[in-house]
Amino acid sequence: MEKMLQSMLQPAANNFDNPSLSITIHKINGQNFLCWSQFVKLYIRGKGKIGYLTGSTVTPLEDDPKFQMWDSENFMIISWLINSMESEIGQTYMFLPTAKQVWDVVVETYSDMENSAQVFEITNKIQELKQELDEVHGCILGKDPLPSVQAVFSEVCREESRRQVMMETLTLPNAARRNQEKEDDKGKI
Repeated sequence: MEKMLQSMLQPAANNFDNPSLSITIHKINGQNFLCWSQFVKLYIRGKGKIGYLTGSTVTPLEDDPKFQMWDSENFMIISWLINSMESEIGQTYMFLPTAKQVWDVVVETYSDMENSAQVFEITNKIQELKQELDEVHGCILGKDPLPSVQAVFSEVCREESRRQVMMETLTLPNAARRNQEKEDDKGKI
């Protein structure tokens, strides 16, 4: 019975993956936080360990029999997080004691940067829009908060497509007229 209890309290190596496991192909590089964080959360939630990032898995006292398991899982998750970062970034977080602290600092460091970068990117792209898209330009810049890059792209594509259809409709009679003129010119020769 005691052996069974000890085996239950010891970290289950076969239930946890290798600490050097790469949990996502999207390593955080300072500009892809949103994508990276979503992949990390999907993986860790799939392992049933999301509480280590959210703080809902509470650190037991060191003399609690559950502490050893918590400690092992905590450091496994820290290693997953660090291994999913570019090495220059990961080195910054190696000495934080809990997965939650690593997660919180990464979120604080990179989540706003991406939003600021997206706002800057959207603003620049809108400023570069052709003059014929001024209506879309004003409509997009007038929205608060600014729409996502995908929403802006979609709106611009719709407007360009609409204008292209309108131009084809206008140029179709001209093209027919030119063909008729060519036929008329052939008859004169």
